[in-house]
Amino acid sequence: MFCIVPLTADWEEYPTNAGWPYHKYPAIEGRVIDMVTGEPIENVLITIVWVKEIFPIISFAGNSIISDSDAEDILTDEDGRWRVSSKISFHLLSSPEGVVVYIHHPLYVGKQIMIIYPEPDERYPLKKKYKFVYNPEGEMKDGKLFYTIELTSLEDKFINQVEDRSKANLDRLVNREYRLCFGYYSGGYYFLYLRKYNKDFNLDEIFKKWGEIGESLSSDESYAKGIKIDINDTEESIKKALGEQK
Repeated sequence: MFCIVPLTADWEEYPTNAGWPYHKYPAIEGRVIDMVTGEPIENVLITIVWVKEIFPIISFAGNSIISDSDAEDILTDEDGRWRVSSKISFHLLSSPEGVVVYIHHPLYVGKQIMIIYPEPDERYPLKKKYKFVYNPEGEMKDGKLFYTIELTSLEDKFINQVEDRSKANLDRLVNREYRLCFGYYSGGYYFLYLRKYNKDFNLDEIFKKWGEIGESLSSDESYAKGIKIDINDTEESIKKALGEQK
């Protein structure tokens, strides 16, 4: 489940040496906080993707394709902060297409944010030339981009903020949103990444919270049973990935 932050028309241009054969992206820093309490969130998995467009000459499909092969994972610290250094992206048969950030935590609704994006440069109307702009929710300081990212907890999203408790609305929330939230973690990657860096986590507390929210969203006994099965399947998949269950 993602909250997509849309592109806007008033993005700010940042100084860069955009173009071929290389492009220099600025350093990016951020802080992740709870949208309601304002408290920092630790151990949020930040995935930064520097996107490339690969030219048709090396694409089997005969069309240009978008590649997100250049990526980096980072965990927020106890103050909710994260940082990536400036990056030089080389392009021989490709072009830079911007930066996307994915934000995940098992007790929060995930986000996907386009931070840097190329748009046609009106200063060169006869050439296919682009300028690079950054999302106006961020701030450029000393050549670095900084973002404060607010996440909504699953409890706030699916319990505290749910006013319409009709069966139709609860079923929609379960099918279109909530199952995606906990199902994302079924492969166990998030927890494996935490273990890799010796970060503490309590699976039982997370599974318990998922179950409580699922029970709150259940419109009838059938849905309650279905959600419980899905959460149990996700739990088993995570434990298997962690080697805690055969």
